[in-house]
Amino acid sequence: MGVAVSKKACNSVYRNKIKRLIRESYRLLESEIKNGFCLVILWNKNLDKKEANFNIIKEDMISIFTRANILK
Repeated sequence: MGVAVSKKACNSVYRNKIKRLIRESYRLLESEIKNGFCLVILWNKNLDKKEANFNIIKEDMISIFTRANILK
């Protein structure tokens, strides 16, 4: 899995916070994801850095993975 947050989104402190939250959300969902998928997660620079909440990120990842049909 790869995580990318643009420099245009925010400063380095918030970029790293966003990446940590995404990685932790993925870690918790990793056992539910089917094998054989490579994932690249990009943070949309139009989203506010204040939206970087663990629960929101995890819910978004679950909905995206469900729509992509990669959850077991």
